[in-house]
Amino acid sequence: QLAETTGNIINTLSKVCQALSNSNIVGPILSREAHLIADLGKTIRIPVISYSVIDPDLSTFFSYNSFG
Repeated sequence: QLAETTGNIINTLSKVCQALSNSNIVGPILSREAHLIADLGKTIRIPVISYSVIDPDLSTFFSYNSFG
């Protein structure tokens, strides 16, 4: 499932919650959304996967162990 978020963080969280009703894996496309979604995934213990986020801070396993 793919959802356009337009970079608005509230819209992004809304789309993530909607996606979670159909799947237990989510992933951001935009780097600016990645930290928030990674933190959400860590909090509710779901994997977060992204093929396009290039922020090196998200590579820190101990900080974002649910982000891949």
